[in-house]
Amino acid sequence: MKGQFRYVFIAIALLCLLCSTVMAAPVTQNITYQGMLTNAAGTPLTGTYTVTFKLYEVSSGGVALATDTHSVQASKGVFTTQITAASGFFDGRALWLGITVGADAEMTPRQELRPVPYALSLRPGSWITSNDLSSALNLQTTGGGRALNVSTTGLSSPGVFATTIGNDSYGVSAYTSGGYSPGVYVSTSGIHSSGVAASTSGMGSYGVAVSTGGATSPGVSATTGGATSPGVVAYTIGTGSTGVSATTTGIGSPGVTAKTSNSNSPGVNATTGGAGSPGVTVKTSNSNSPGVNATTTGMYSPGFTATTGGVYSHGVYARTTGSNAFGVLAETGGDGGYGVWVSTDGINSPGVAAYTAGTSSPGVTVNTYGATSPGVSVNTSGSNSKGVSVNTEGSNTEAIRAFAMGVGSYGAIIHSNQSYGLYAETSRIDSKYGIYTPDYLYAKGTQVPAADVAEYMPVTENMTPGTVLIIGSEGKLRTTTTAYDTRVAGIVSTEPGMSLGTREDGNFGEALIAVAGRVPCKVDASSAPVHAGDLLTTSNTPGYAMKAEPIEINGRTFYPSGIVLGKAMGTLESGTGTIEVLVTLQ
Repeated sequence: MKGQFRYVFIAIALLCLLCSTVMAAPVTQNITYQGMLTNAAGTPLTGTYTVTFKLYEVSSGGVALATDTHSVQASKGVFTTQITAASGFFDGRALWLGITVGADAEMTPRQELRPVPYALSLRPGSWITSNDLSSALNLQTTGGGRALNVSTTGLSSPGVFATTIGNDSYGVSAYTSGGYSPGVYVSTSGIHSSGVAASTSGMGSYGVAVSTGGATSPGVSATTGGATSPGVVAYTIGTGSTGVSATTTGIGSPGVTAKTSNSNSPGVNATTGGAGSPGVTVKTSNSNSPGVNATTTGMYSPGFTATTGGVYSHGVYARTTGSNAFGVLAETGGDGGYGVWVSTDGINSPGVAAYTAGTSSPGVTVNTYGATSPGVSVNTSGSNSKGVSVNTEGSNTEAIRAFAMGVGSYGAIIHSNQSYGLYAETSRIDSKYGIYTPDYLYAKGTQVPAADVAEYMPVTENMTPGTVLIIGSEGKLRTTTTAYDTRVAGIVSTEPGMSLGTREDGNFGEALIAVAGRVPCKVDASSAPVHAGDLLTTSNTPGYAMKAEPIEINGRTFYPSGIVLGKAMGTLESGTGTIEVLVTLQ
């Protein structure tokens, strides 16, 4: 090298760690540079000199990335200064520093910048490893900034890539306690770019585990703008592995909140393949905290879509214990969009199964306001597959309640190609009532297995089915005891096909009397055999009918008016028994 000054010895401090009891000052982007300046004869210089520093990515030639000129004060050759360069240049590439003093040419060779040993772990592609139970990397922010900001532009380049192989190991663990502070916030705009992609293989290892303690602080908040780009995608293949597991304890904190505005965009889409692996498991314990809150406004965008392939694997499993807390709350505003759309094709796989134990806690509540928007639409094709199955055990609880407020809006529409449109039964001892309505019932026709029509009438005593009755004092019916009694009223019905005069509070002091149709009747054939087609009347045997004999006058026979009970539909040769009788009072 030729020039007025000799080569400068340099010492560059890239990272300085100080241990002190005082609070450290904020870290700047300056690089501390120290060197020794001599003249051509090697004598250390004292005085003020102009020194220019240039940053290169090549050892010789090339164009400087950055230039920084300083006026330095040398004392016996030694000087110290601060070099400033943009932090973006220090991204892991090789860098060299070129130095020029005064009007001399740049000194050679350029000085290669080398890191402090521990800084090697921060190079691109480096691993930060923890060999004990402590975290490999801890980041904390107390201001409004982000603890970690990652930006990727390359194809298939995840913002954060985490791999865990040990038991109870979290890929990413985030804890927030301030208001409006998401545990993990991810924004993606590229094609097929997942907001969060997590793969775990260890037992008890969560793909993403987030804990938030502040009000209105979502655990995971994902916003995507590209087509077919879900906010959160979870795939599980292990037994008992939940796709998404959310537990909230704060008031007004839903387990999962999803909002979509474009067509064919489900609020939540969960796919599981392992046995006993629910797509989403949500537990909330405070008031006004829905397990899943999904709002969609685009066409054909279900609030929640769940597909499971494993045995006993629930698409959605939601458990609520607080008052007025919904297991799943879904709202749709777009045409043709379902709040909850469920499709199952496995054996014993109900579309929606809801169990509630709290007071005033409906299993499923659906509110729709748009035209042609069914509250619940269910299609089943498998054998013994129920469209809707609801079990309630609490007092005054409705299994299903439907309100339709719009013009031409039905409370329920049921269609079946191969079986019953509606099948209803009760476990009551009196079998009342499979279907009950305080309003008129309109139908094309009614078909019932029982054959008689009965009406509730006041009686003086309890009678067994088949007993023949007459009208007694004060209009109350009693058991017949006289043959050919013109006060005959009917037969106590055994199992009527239609009951008239039913009162909601019960028909105390009344019995169902068959007034039309076929009904079993007690018959006494002691005086004459009874054959099919014979007219029957009252007998001297209490509660029994017998064959009516005609009266002959002037060679003509006829039956006295008012004594005929009905016509025998069977035969009884002797003694007493029960046969069917066609009730035809005359």
